[in-house]
Amino acid sequence: MTVIYRTGRTRLVLLRAVMVLSLISGAALLYGGWEALNRYGVHPSEGGELAPLPVRIALGGGMLAAGVLIICGIVLYMHACYVTKIEQADEGGDVTITLWGALVPVSFTVPAADVTLGGYEDGTPGPGVTTGSAPWYKVRINGRRMPLIVDVRGEFAQPERFDALLSLRDSPSETRLTRDTGPRRIRRPQG
Repeated sequence: MTVIYRTGRTRLVLLRAVMVLSLISGAALLYGGWEALNRYGVHPSEGGELAPLPVRIALGGGMLAAGVLIICGIVLYMHACYVTKIEQADEGGDVTITLWGALVPVSFTVPAADVTLGGYEDGTPGPGVTTGSAPWYKVRINGRRMPLIVDVRGEFAQPERFDALLSLRDSPSETRLTRDTGPRRIRRPQG
């Protein structure tokens, strides 16, 4: 197997830290939501008597929902979407894709013909945001509902094979990875 793409080690450490912080935040929201649902208003600083049920449901339910969304979102992102390694047996052969996984890496093998480019996101923040850039490729696998995320800031060991795998060379106007400039738009003349 030839490694085509690999996420950098420092990126994986950063992602692990984000995952841990997200899980801690989600757990804190779950705990706070449960406490608000059961006890909001009892403390002397809150009035000394239990708040009405609709108030407790609104506050506690909102916190519980936020906690569940944070935990599910980070686990789904890490376990089902984020690619850490792409390997290929030979030119045009089967492709082994390794996802980060919530606890352990998850690998699966698919035919190269089933791997297609779903798009390129330059990761530039919207208006009013002055920092941050997270460019990535959206990679689709036939028969798989969710796209995969290939971080452009990873290490492309074989950029030509990555281009060939995603059929970037044959597209009239697609993103192509080059060793010198990273991702860029290729505009071929029409006609």
